[in-house]
Amino acid sequence: MTSFNPIYGPIASRRLGRSLGITTSKEKHCNHQCIYCQLGKTEKLYQNRTETLPLNTIVSALKNALQKTDAFDIITIAGNGEPLLYKPLAKLIDAIRNLTDKPIAIITNGALLYREDVRKDLAKADLVLPTLNGYDEASYQTMHRPHPSLTFQKHLDGLITFSHHYQGALWLEVMLMQGINDSDDALKQIKTFIDQIKPTRVYVNTPLRTPAESTVRACDSVTMERAARVLNGIAIDFLSEGYASTIEDHAEAIKSLIRHHPLHHHEIVAFLSSRHANIPKVLNTLNRDPSIITKKANGFTFYHLKT
Repeated sequence: MTSFNPIYGPIASRRLGRSLGITTSKEKHCNHQCIYCQLGKTEKLYQNRTETLPLNTIVSALKNALQKTDAFDIITIAGNGEPLLYKPLAKLIDAIRNLTDKPIAIITNGALLYREDVRKDLAKADLVLPTLNGYDEASYQTMHRPHPSLTFQKHLDGLITFSHHYQGALWLEVMLMQGINDSDDALKQIKTFIDQIKPTRVYVNTPLRTPAESTVRACDSVTMERAARVLNGIAIDFLSEGYASTIEDHAEAIKSLIRHHPLHHHEIVAFLSSRHANIPKVLNTLNRDPSIITKKANGFTFYHLKT
């Protein structure tokens, strides 16, 4: 059994190419309880910034990973929850820059961007990918079920303020869900906010992997195309394949990946094929492992690690 590793991948990202991932927490650590989250339900909400994993632990693990591979395009800080809750985020970004010249991306819900100290830390990244799914307070609460101190107006104001000063690339993601924020009126309102934020790009997404709440439904391709036109964005309503790991044991490598990024059966088979593994043997090991569960969503069977 391998110990917890805050570095995972590289994985194939629909937006970022091959990404080496960094998580700043072992357990899910977030200020949202998003109904569509692929990592499952948030058991406890956090709002104070803390050092959830020792900075030197993450840096040491990254050094080890970089000794084994440089076959990736970008380093992405994301993983188990919200990276802006990581107090030494600025120090982590500085440490990464001392180890590699690969660009640094941060995937965030953007909820803490109303804070000046958070905006200052995040500005060190080369690429920031925040989320804007709501169009008013009610929709924000329905989709994100945030920490009580958070509001839609704080979220929006923080995004606008950050975008007006940030010098890097800002790629805004809009996660659309059937019957929740995919109506014409909702899209038109979101577009007015996008016009104020002025991101470098807009990605229109929909929850294809297993969501936290079973009532969540992905939008069909017609809706996604319509939304992309209204929002002047790029629709990414497909699953990509192509994963790697520096862990030699095949089953343990898969467990490391699905801790942060649930994989469907075909992705696992492709991963094992790339490693010339005995696919039936490894799948049998995974299916017998009590720490792994499977869930179905959108016609795929996804492998999850129990939390």
